[in-house]
Amino acid sequence: MRFCDVSEAAAYPLGRDVKTKLKLQYGITGGITVLLSTEKPTCKLVPVPDPDANPLDYQIVPNFRVRTIPVLGTTPAAFGMAAAGYILCRLSGRPPLQSEPIFMLNGKQYGEQLELLREREGERWGDKCPPCPLDLDDVTYMLRELWRGMSATNMKQEVYPGAQKGLMRSTNNLVFTRWDASKIATVDNMVLLNVEEADEHGATTLEGVLLNVVEADEHGATTLEGVLLNVEEADEHDATTLEEVKKNKPEFYKYVESMLDCARRQHYY
Repeated sequence: MRFCDVSEAAAYPLGRDVKTKLKLQYGITGGITVLLSTEKPTCKLVPVPDPDANPLDYQIVPNFRVRTIPVLGTTPAAFGMAAAGYILCRLSGRPPLQSEPIFMLNGKQYGEQLELLREREGERWGDKCPPCPLDLDDVTYMLRELWRGMSATNMKQEVYPGAQKGLMRSTNNLVFTRWDASKIATVDNMVLLNVEEADEHGATTLEGVLLNVVEADEHGATTLEGVLLNVEEADEHDATTLEEVKKNKPEFYKYVESMLDCARRQHYY
């Protein structure tokens, strides 16, 4: 079972039918979460033994399809419980349940994202910070499982036309950047954006941040302490800190914070 946006479901027959009907009848192309199975059917429709029989006699319940595929009795209950869990998480304000992604990425995409991340860190921070602590496993988790190969600004995780071919998703023009410039690059402080968004966000949160890297504990961990914000007088057009993001884009800020909290819980706790 997989949770995904209906725009991702075209690779599966039932999902494709639902997506087509939503588009034709309501003009909806995405933004609706669906729960589907990636398992291929192993049985055909239940046959009608008597061609002269009344088809309605083969309905399980009124107004239900006449011929069905045999289903293990516990499967509908499992789907119902999964759907209920998803709804409860949404109602409670917690990050929604995230299943294994249905799309695929190749090793080259992960490697390219890691190189872009290291280049970006070097260009922005140089020798003011320790070497980037993130490795290929971290990038794999962030790119595929956490951000689902999409910009964080795409809060509905809707697949736009041309962004996916079959089950393969394009990650061109996407880069990781620090969410909070005053903290080091960690799994719970990296956000995936397109290049333009990342540059804008970097200009917003990097302004006036001075870093003082010190040796931390006996294990040789390195932390950032004594972070000093030196914000010069700025007018209404000059964003200076992460607080500006919170003020100007509250929904985006809340969404990213919830996703990073999810990463924190999954990765460190």
